[in-house]
Amino acid sequence: MRQFIFSLIIATLLGIPVFAQLSDNAYRSSDNPNYWQNRMPDKAYWQQDVSYKIFAVMVEDSNYVDGAEVLDYWNNSPDTLNEIYFHLYQNAFIKGSYLHRLEVANKVQPHMGRKEAAGLGIVVTEVTGDGIDLKCVLDNTIMKVLLARPLAPGQKTALKMKFKTYFDNGATRRRMQMYNAWGFMHYNGVQWFPKACVYDRMHGWDTYQHLNKEFYGDFGLYDVILDFPSNYILEATGELKNRFAVLPEDLRAKLDIKNFVNKKWEEPPSTIIPYKKGERKEWHFLANNVHDFAFTADPSYRIGTAYWNGVECVALVQE
Repeated sequence: MRQFIFSLIIATLLGIPVFAQLSDNAYRSSDNPNYWQNRMPDKAYWQQDVSYKIFAVMVEDSNYVDGAEVLDYWNNSPDTLNEIYFHLYQNAFIKGSYLHRLEVANKVQPHMGRKEAAGLGIVVTEVTGDGIDLKCVLDNTIMKVLLARPLAPGQKTALKMKFKTYFDNGATRRRMQMYNAWGFMHYNGVQWFPKACVYDRMHGWDTYQHLNKEFYGDFGLYDVILDFPSNYILEATGELKNRFAVLPEDLRAKLDIKNFVNKKWEEPPSTIIPYKKGERKEWHFLANNVHDFAFTADPSYRIGTAYWNGVECVALVQE
């Protein structure tokens, strides 16, 4: 015990982070060869750890995602944090955003959809920590969340959020797309949830506004449930955990790409799963060792699957 206390004091004096035991989840595990603590380039190295749990409902009548998010955030830095910053990337594509102003300065006048023109990108309606409502300061695509109490080195906090993310069909360049797919909307969900900014040892907080450069993120674990109308076929980052619930074997056989090899170009797709308003499916994805989570959804998707060295390779095409 004396040796441990002495080592702790020395490490603290030298500014070397002291990490908690790795037992929290599959990402923060001594058995995870891709976890940074298991492959540190130097003794003073650190990264912050994140674990997201997200439940999101696609409201197909109005084309928006109604989401709830829990972020477990580990402070592995030697610094005490009083706030955590978040990216709200879709706010770059609304009227009056920094990106919009940049485009206007460059004499680009993008056509905006009705929701984009009304300022609807990602709207966070509630943020709590330890059961306490937290104050938020919004600056277009960056949201600062003031913590109820300081987050010391080696400590974890859990933040809960409710949010809505709006799709639109303006001409503004967005990775988050929707378009008509034979009478139903096709959805690509990219950078669609409040995402923690990186805090690193070189620059501190990454609070750059989104000007079409948005891929810096903390690695961690994503546990996501996507609730969609039952006629939709989804794929997303990570593993589908409830495969046989959403794609039972008889349905998966009907959706196989090989059934449509002779399909004529521009011929309407067949109806394999009829749309029934109010009938829903929950698609459960789990993704480890990643720094983001995206999804794609379309009723006319057909599926091909192959395996290589134990890796499942999935192909999606519209019929």
